[in-house]
Amino acid sequence: MPPLPVREITRDVWSSNLEDAMRDLRRLVDAYPYIAIDCEFPAVVARPIGKFKTSTDYHYQTMRCNVEILKLIQLGITLVNEDGQVAQDCTWQFNFYFNTDEDTYEPASIDALSKAGLDFARHRTNGIQPGDFAELMITSGLVLSDETIWISYHGAYDFGYLLRMLTGAPLPLTEEEFFDIVKIWFPRVYDIKYMMRQIKPQLKGGLLEISQDLGVSTGVLVGPNFTSGYASFLAATTFHHILNQYIAPSSSRWDLSAFLGALYGLGSTYVSGVLDNSKSTLTSAERERPGTVSHGMGSGAAGLHSSALASLAGAGLGGVLSGGQSVTGHQSGQQAQHLGVGVGALGSTSAQHYLNQVAAAAAAGGGHGVG
Repeated sequence: MPPLPVREITRDVWSSNLEDAMRDLRRLVDAYPYIAIDCEFPAVVARPIGKFKTSTDYHYQTMRCNVEILKLIQLGITLVNEDGQVAQDCTWQFNFYFNTDEDTYEPASIDALSKAGLDFARHRTNGIQPGDFAELMITSGLVLSDETIWISYHGAYDFGYLLRMLTGAPLPLTEEEFFDIVKIWFPRVYDIKYMMRQIKPQLKGGLLEISQDLGVSTGVLVGPNFTSGYASFLAATTFHHILNQYIAPSSSRWDLSAFLGALYGLGSTYVSGVLDNSKSTLTSAERERPGTVSHGMGSGAAGLHSSALASLAGAGLGGVLSGGQSVTGHQSGQQAQHLGVGVGALGSTSAQHYLNQVAAAAAAGGGHGVG
């Protein structure tokens, strides 16, 4: 059977068919509990400034300030069963509201995403509102469950954006608190990049190169510019290839539990001491092809389109370096509200207390946010 074009396995989800898509996910998740994800967002446009306790603290604060400033554009979700079979032979691609006249972005990222097939005019008119997605996701059975297994490749930003959307609150001030919250929403998380750095550290490149080196076959014909749907599909098939080849065999020295809860680039997984920019590129395809785009800010930061910038208070943060300028002063409340930036709403919240808040809000029908 010849490979299928990638468009034939992709189900685009907009505001108009969001409830139908979430109904499908709820129906399928019990039989297909492995959930692979990939996010598209407007590059990495800001770096924190100030004093940091460790390199990992800097890396976390970089992720945190970008998640607060930017918006998630697209989320790919692929469901797989324990045998590696993909649910309905498809991937869901959730397209969120994004307005290029109002929202902050790096112009080159929008150009690249447009070339990859994103329709930003439709994102403006039919994009999913984060609150609508969060409300349906919380009751879907995908999150807050010990029965589901979440898979990503270099997933710190993916889970950062998802948590920001699901909670409606700023990310915690510290890495430790971030991992506490991740464990509540996503109790079982695996990061393919972290796994392969332990199992086969000689492999280089991104997810696409690793999957090719491992001999992963998806049965899908994909061009050079794929987006989040296929990236999550590829992550799902690559993860199960790793399980079958390196973890399941009785002779294997690897135990899957050794990788549980680790996100590459954060905590003890951060071994290089140098910021890894493989998630700061523009599309999933470009992310996996070093040298095709400029990583980080560099001289191109002057092209940043920003409707507003705000300083982020927090551990080690003197402000946010963005668009070639240092933003260190207190901005107006309106700007902070526009960006969803707050002063550590979760900074002193314990995991159990936070979970109690989520449960109380759900019982009261009080929406998805936890203040």
